[in-house]
Amino acid sequence: MSEYDELYADEFFIIDSNNLNEVESEFYGYLIDEGNFYTRDNFNNTVNLSGLGAYINIDQRYGEIIIKQDANGSFGLYVYKNEDVFCISNSFVKLLDYVKQRYAISFNKDAANTLLAYNYSSYIYKQTLVNEIEILPRNYVIKIDTVSEKISYEIIDYKEKTVDLDSQEAFDIIDNWFYRWTSLFRNLKKQTNNITADLTGGFDSRITFSLLLASNINLNEIHIRSIKDEVYTHKEDYQIASKIAKEFNFRLNDLSPFNLNRYYFEEKETSLKLSANIKLGIHHQLFYKYFKNVNPCYSITGYGGENIRDYSHVMPLHEYIELAESFSPELVESTKKIIDYNVNHIKKDFYGTYNDENVDYGISRETIHTYHFGRGTIEKYLTNEFSISPLTDPEINKIKRHDGIHIDKNLLIAIIYLRYCPKLLDFDFNGTSEIKKETIEYAKKFNEKYPFTFNGYELASSELKNTTRDKSHSQISVREIDENLKEIFFSKAFRKQFEIYYSPELYNKFATRIKTMKYVPLQFACPAFIIMKVLNDIEISKFNADEDWYDWLNHFIETGNNYGQIDNEIIEKLLIYNTARIDIINNGANNDIEFISCSDENSIHKKPAWIKPETGGALIVESKSNSMDLKFKCVKDGKLDINLKGKDVRDKNRNRFPVYIDYSEFTVNGAKILKENILTWHDKPYVYSKNVKNGEEITIHVTWKPFDHQSTFK
Repeated sequence: MSEYDELYADEFFIIDSNNLNEVESEFYGYLIDEGNFYTRDNFNNTVNLSGLGAYINIDQRYGEIIIKQDANGSFGLYVYKNEDVFCISNSFVKLLDYVKQRYAISFNKDAANTLLAYNYSSYIYKQTLVNEIEILPRNYVIKIDTVSEKISYEIIDYKEKTVDLDSQEAFDIIDNWFYRWTSLFRNLKKQTNNITADLTGGFDSRITFSLLLASNINLNEIHIRSIKDEVYTHKEDYQIASKIAKEFNFRLNDLSPFNLNRYYFEEKETSLKLSANIKLGIHHQLFYKYFKNVNPCYSITGYGGENIRDYSHVMPLHEYIELAESFSPELVESTKKIIDYNVNHIKKDFYGTYNDENVDYGISRETIHTYHFGRGTIEKYLTNEFSISPLTDPEINKIKRHDGIHIDKNLLIAIIYLRYCPKLLDFDFNGTSEIKKETIEYAKKFNEKYPFTFNGYELASSELKNTTRDKSHSQISVREIDENLKEIFFSKAFRKQFEIYYSPELYNKFATRIKTMKYVPLQFACPAFIIMKVLNDIEISKFNADEDWYDWLNHFIETGNNYGQIDNEIIEKLLIYNTARIDIINNGANNDIEFISCSDENSIHKKPAWIKPETGGALIVESKSNSMDLKFKCVKDGKLDINLKGKDVRDKNRNRFPVYIDYSEFTVNGAKILKENILTWHDKPYVYSKNVKNGEEITIHVTWKPFDHQSTFK
């Protein structure tokens, strides 16, 4: 038995309608109710399934199986249905590997195309890569009659956004929410110091942090985490968090109270399978966990803040289509179909919560939000870390975000800040985020109308000490796993399979992003991996193959580049027709061009022999990657010419013939130069000129494709 199977085989289930008599009651994940945590070790049928936590409960009794999930659908419930057969799992990958050996499956190309057209998460509602497998919405309960072997669904109405903000009921909900979570924080602190709380410069973690401050626990006995790096807004976040820490007299990023005993995985397969069995096919960012905490850890997060404030990252529906088009025209029609499907079904399943005005928010809430935060929560849980997310509480989500008079969707959070910790509004928020002054003044009136009396808690501090400290280290490197997956994606074997179904241009776009992106670059490889796996399984399922996705993926390394010299020669000849050539000339006596960097690691850059020092200096760059960022420096003042052209290609008599390249984007130092696509070849380049100074650095970005039926020849 592998290490993965020993640790995690019991965390994922399969229910087959042909074996319903084998199904037993079981609880997966964890539940938060009345200030207590429940896992399979202490859960029983008398516990209220409150919707809080990250769980699936299977209750088998009296000839019926009822399957309920938490209010955010964190695991995901995947159902295979075909004629009279159905199968259920909490993992798409596990269900795929199970049904492909037993039942018919077919490929959902629209879902696949749409999955490729977005970066970190799926925004596909209900549908999956397999036509016969559906992911159930978070408000679905499964009911199975074990006698008739029939499956049905009950839809829970969480009554979200139904309670008027200007009402006593709303403020009773808010205050009950406050006591529920502050009491939980205090109870946890009495048991352990292994508590982490996130603090950034954004809205969400700070709302949750207001509850933590109000709970009056000793913050120097837990770990207040603020990321300190240059990614996204983290630098600004850390600066803001530092000011808050100074004001409230606690230390940031102090791990000393933690009992960090860990079991480090010995096999990298364990790390990769753990993330993939949770996320693959629904979320593209695999965060490989390489250890499991020996002692439970509790992570207080701002997950779900979009539920009670303005959701600033909602993408209008048309932008999904535009994004698909920017990847490849072959993805556009499928994206349109999926968007239409999403709109129609989300409206139906959520009792009018979403209408034409806010259905774009509905798509984000019921797909990206659920998949991103839900699957991330499960990744943590399976390493013995429990996410505590007060903003996903179904009760607080019943309240409307504004009163219909002052139309500011940040009104509810302004009320919460002012009610429980107004001092936190003295600090800036990151980026352009803000709560308007008039909104704060308006919120004050609500708190005056519905006053809150709170005498405060006594300080909760403890003498808990960590007497042992694990000094071992992981032998598994996250970088090593990344490199392993990159080797697979860039293998000729994988590329050959991908290009059976999709264009070389699309493969090259993903390849460029994987090479150049700093943050989770393999989010562009993961959807390609699982799509190719589904296509593979549809072909081999008739042969009852039992190979799982991990073994299948690694066979690309084993086959690797063993495709023979003939294939390589053909590929190299064809790539001539996709090779962009850029000639850069700094005109002027003894002028020159110094190469600095290129995003395409396989590009060729060289000095030409045809230019003489007395007339200037030049640089030639050739690339097959379809997209390139190039940086160079000009030596001496001069007139700069940038020539966009095709490769110098000749027939057997050394006569040059046209190989057209279709340039679609060309920017110089961020300024957009092209207004429309241009078609060029070696002897008919597009020339851009500008005067330059000695030492001036120039950055250009170009994208292109080979001449094809979508190009325009004039």
